[in-house]
Amino acid sequence: MQQIDNHNPSGGPVLAFQEFIHLESRSQIDLDLLRGYDAIILEQETLHYGIQIIEKLRNFEDNRVYLMPVFLSTKSENNLLNNLVDGILDDQDIVDSINRSAEINEIVHQLPIPLDHWGYEETILFKQFQYLLSRNKDLTAIPTRHSKLGFHFPFLNGFFKQSEKLQMLDLLEHAVNKRWLIPKLKDKINICSSCYGGYLNFRESCNKCNSIDLNVVELVHHFRCAHIAPIHDFDRGDKMVCPKCTKELRHIGIDYDKPSQVYNCNTCDHQSQGAAMKASCIDCGKENSLDKLITRSIYDFQLSALGEEIAKYGLNKAVSASMPDSTSNSNHLDWAIFEIMLKNEMLREKSGNINSYLIFINLKQKDFASFDLGTKQKLSADILNHLSNYLRPMDILGLKNLLQYGLIIPDMEEEKVVEFCELLLNNIAVLLENNLKLGDDFMEINLIKIDSNAKFPWA
Repeated sequence: MQQIDNHNPSGGPVLAFQEFIHLESRSQIDLDLLRGYDAIILEQETLHYGIQIIEKLRNFEDNRVYLMPVFLSTKSENNLLNNLVDGILDDQDIVDSINRSAEINEIVHQLPIPLDHWGYEETILFKQFQYLLSRNKDLTAIPTRHSKLGFHFPFLNGFFKQSEKLQMLDLLEHAVNKRWLIPKLKDKINICSSCYGGYLNFRESCNKCNSIDLNVVELVHHFRCAHIAPIHDFDRGDKMVCPKCTKELRHIGIDYDKPSQVYNCNTCDHQSQGAAMKASCIDCGKENSLDKLITRSIYDFQLSALGEEIAKYGLNKAVSASMPDSTSNSNHLDWAIFEIMLKNEMLREKSGNINSYLIFINLKQKDFASFDLGTKQKLSADILNHLSNYLRPMDILGLKNLLQYGLIIPDMEEEKVVEFCELLLNNIAVLLENNLKLGDDFMEINLIKIDSNAKFPWA
């Protein structure tokens, strides 16, 4: 280990001070010692060593360590390792790395640590959500030969052995069902039914004895006499002659065609027009018929509004059990879908003289920072129910997070939309003031005309 000083070689200003530690060798790492540093510069010697160090960090119990920024001193030849770190020093100025580290740590210092009574899977998801939030990124499946499934999920992958990768997919599916993650389909994989490995060798085999020692022979159909036989029956050295009528076949498509092929087994001499397709697992050697392979979908994931709240304020079993229903409302959409609907409304506005508006409601974070997650969830459910009472059938309500809401109001004149905004503002204020002790100016409402020039508060 070697500490390095933070400075700007060009003499320009350093916008933040961060203390880096340089890991130069494969010596034992004292994770407790790392608490005194802000970031790590990793001297990657091999892919295996780099991943081993990063996964050891991510498994630590203190978020100052498991969320610590990691930088590579030089770019790795393997894209997987490059995707597991927060930057590469030879690609950017040292000042950029320092400021990137400061940005991450500013968020990390505001986040809680896992509680002892949480289950293992809850703790893993909680850490993963904090990692995504602190990096402001999505969970992206990285194709790689170094994972049993053929894909690596940064941060999460380190909590599962190679033999447990299917459980990892199950955990991500669980998070989607809880509405903590928003999935986007990336690929589909076929895996071994025995060991769940994704490295399969596909080949044809004999229908009778399962041997892969097959010869594929084309069939020739002579148009004139309708004779069909293997191509070698027509072979007469430098020309083709029909064995039935002895006429020479000169031109394919005029004298003959090749309608099919046959498989000859060199082991049992069985002949057939079709062969069985088998998938041999490279890891365990099992021969899988195609209908026995397990098919799983691989997704990239975006942290949902609910997932962000868990990352910021923690999760306990009582809250997690009620989460799917805590903000349930058939009249509201997750934010990713809401933004798609908003883009569709912008396209609709281009097609004609249409007056549509966005209402964006923001409850200011500073007034609600002291509330626990359960209180915020109940508050959000009450607000969603309250807003839905004012919706017309064509209006669209979206939830960005537990403190921010959007409404798309199509085909309404500006004067009426302004009146509608005032009505919402007054009624939500009454709802909150009756239940909570809040100061003045705890909420703001933005009214925006939806068109190609619109600027949205969250953009």
